[in-house]
Amino acid sequence: MGKLIKRLQDPSRSGVYRAARAEEIMDAVRGSKLFLARIRSGHKDELLKNIAAALEFPAWFGANWDALEDCLSDLAGQGDVLLFE
Repeated sequence: MGKLIKRLQDPSRSGVYRAARAEEIMDAVRGSKLFLARIRSGHKDELLKNIAAALEFPAWFGANWDALEDCLSDLAGQGDVLLFE
């Protein structure tokens, strides 16, 4: 797990990664200072709703791509791992 947690904690390596098993990610994050948000995927409206719920977006979230970008940009930046399942 050492390499995975180092990658997840390094902001310069942020991006989209594919994992064979969600448990790998959950195990790596456990005990770290990273925030793990498990998000169930779906069609656009359902996906946006699931992201907003998992990340506790404010009530003004407009449930569209622009609002998603705004809310993601406002995250504290303390280390978030979004796990889409």
